[in-house]
Amino acid sequence: MNEKPEPRIFVCIPAFNESKNIVEIINKSKKYSDGVIVHDDGSTDDTYELARKAGAIVIKNPKNTGYGAAIRELSKLWA
Repeated sequence: MNEKPEPRIFVCIPAFNESKNIVEIINKSKKYSDGVIVHDDGSTDDTYELARKAGAIVIKNPKNTGYGAAIRELSKLWA
């Protein structure tokens, strides 16, 4: 028997200084996915810590490189 594995769905969120909203966004995203990955693009607030505590896999950029760069970094995870 060759059973295909079930597809897994991850929500990928680029974030910059989103400490006010990130936990709510992660919690809502978890309802529709197998996991959440946050790309913290050089935030100077608590985005990284809050996202990690909320259960997301978090990639931390040391400086802000912009939305497009964050999306490209996230897409490399599946390249």
